[in-house]
Amino acid sequence: MNLARLALWLVRLRPARDADAVLFYRLRLDQPATIGVPPASWQAHVDFCCRGLTRGARWYVGTVMCRPVGILRLDRLSDEAGPRTWVSIVVDKRWQSREFGLAMLAQAPGHDDLWARIHEDNAASLRLFARAGYRFGYRLFDSDGPWEIWRLARED
Repeated sequence: MNLARLALWLVRLRPARDADAVLFYRLRLDQPATIGVPPASWQAHVDFCCRGLTRGARWYVGTVMCRPVGILRLDRLSDEAGPRTWVSIVVDKRWQSREFGLAMLAQAPGHDDLWARIHEDNAASLRLFARAGYRFGYRLFDSDGPWEIWRLARED
């Protein structure tokens, strides 16, 4: 059995809960360069999580044998171009290179068209989406720095 198939068998997604704010914050502190902005204060982070969870955002925790290994966020946001689903995946650095991110993305509920803001140095993220069967549509460059905004569509 290859590693990707084993990871898909091992990893389970569960809906995020209020108590997961600690996990989200820890993962953010561990990987600030690939997430986008410097981590907020703890209180600002808790407020962000509470707003996200109460507004119906689909945030998940990937687990292996009940142990958290990463997070998957699917945020439905609207702008002048219409509604879009933005994806964010962070795998705990202790569990990276085990295909857990791929397994979490494979279990994302029904999203064939996603948007992602990816740091230009984050080749692992680009590989992850390609391996999950997404093709890269057009990209935009973010004026905030070395970021690219990608439209991702699942290949048939």
